[in-house]
Amino acid sequence: MSALCRPCADVLSAVLQHVEQLLREVGAEEVPFQLHYQATDLRVLLQSTMHHVEKKVHSMLARVQKHMGNTSPGLVAEVWPNIQSCLQTQYERLAEQIKTCYATVQLPVSPTQFKSILTSVSTSVS
Repeated sequence: MSALCRPCADVLSAVLQHVEQLLREVGAEEVPFQLHYQATDLRVLLQSTMHHVEKKVHSMLARVQKHMGNTSPGLVAEVWPNIQSCLQTQYERLAEQIKTCYATVQLPVSPTQFKSILTSVSTSVS
């Protein structure tokens, strides 16, 4: 579960999917006892993934602008809100799962703070 080599969104999505699968297989009370999903593993993963999250979101937006901005001027303004919405939804689902499975683990960035970060980054989209 190395978070250093994959983008923030990919890591959050992978964790979300794995925890959902574990919830179906073993239940919420057993998730923290699964290999690679213990509370300490999750804390390390969240800290590394969410470290400098604003910078990572800016970088993601810059990539979208680079690859889509040249083809159609309004395409970034159409695509970025969808990306932003997906990220926010995934993060909120992850927060709910963590609340359900890990009573002692807190997200380094709350869903409200994450939404604020996405909103502040989105102000540069024209």
